[in-house]
Amino acid sequence: MAWCAENGSTLENLQAEYLEELLNGNELPQGIVRDALDIRLAINKASTKKLDAMARQRGKDGRARFQSRYHGAVTGRWTGGGFQPLNLHRGFKNVPPEQLVRDISYRSPEYLDVVYGDAMDAVAKASRHWIMAQEGSRIIAGDYASIEAVGLACLAGEQWKIDAFARGEPIYERSAEIIHQLPEGTVTAKTHPLERQDGKTCEIAFGYQGALGAWLKFDKSGRHSDEQILGYCRSWREAHPAIVSFWGALDAAAIAAVRSPGEAFSVRLLIEFEMQDKWLTMVLPNGKRIWYRDPQVRATMPQRHRPAVETACAAGTCNCRPRPQLTYMAWKNKQWKRVHTYGGKLAENATQATCREILVQAMKRVKAAG
Repeated sequence: MAWCAENGSTLENLQAEYLEELLNGNELPQGIVRDALDIRLAINKASTKKLDAMARQRGKDGRARFQSRYHGAVTGRWTGGGFQPLNLHRGFKNVPPEQLVRDISYRSPEYLDVVYGDAMDAVAKASRHWIMAQEGSRIIAGDYASIEAVGLACLAGEQWKIDAFARGEPIYERSAEIIHQLPEGTVTAKTHPLERQDGKTCEIAFGYQGALGAWLKFDKSGRHSDEQILGYCRSWREAHPAIVSFWGALDAAAIAAVRSPGEAFSVRLLIEFEMQDKWLTMVLPNGKRIWYRDPQVRATMPQRHRPAVETACAAGTCNCRPRPQLTYMAWKNKQWKRVHTYGGKLAENATQATCREILVQAMKRVKAAG
């Protein structure tokens, strides 16, 4: 923390959750402090400690039970328990699982550094391969492709994108063409691999109102300046007016519901907010609710108000003005804490929860089909 302060960034603590929140925000620019915190999180990440956890969780018959929690997240998604099986790495793209497991079995970090570039990374990316099907069985994985991108477009009414998904168009390529101002149909994985990667980063970083911090979470290549990334963000938002409007409508409806208990406020007749006792509830399209405890509306300065780095903000001559912000109580770090939310985060909750409802129905059909 002292080193970070010497290099221009004062931290509250070094807990992983706080550091991830800091890296995802917009106040920590590219540079040595960001690099150092990325390294700290990489070395301490749970994926490299899964082997010990798996050994502890393994029963005498070789099975690890009770490894996921039903409805563990507020949106209804399962959460991991034990060795956290829900966030296992996919491995290396062109390395057969058998080869990776065999190479790690040599127990030589130096060898792994030579072959894979980083022994820690090799062990982390092999975590999925330590799980085996019982004799005579197979493990089969299935999922929806880009379900949250599709779900967000449908909930927000971003019609051009809904149509593109329906036609099977490659969305990463379309986003790349938008931000790089290239003719439609010119970007492919072969002809423009870096531009396509930028399009992918746009889709996963900007859909829930993310900006610079969200981009840097997914792209650590350093190929773009902060100004370029913010430009990509503006281009993406200009191409997605319905999604941008959706963020604002959700924020306004949630705040209105807190201020007017007993009334319901709808967004596109799909998502609804209303108070239930001391809880704010978000009603999904199928009637299911997400619950937010003890909601309050507080006046806060916008994120662009940065008196520590902006001269106008420090002098009080900026045009930043307090605006209403929704807060509620959430369970974090084993204690109740008041957290704030905003339109993009509410859009993420609505999308994730709606997609979860679709996925569960599919799981039931798969089970019924044997």
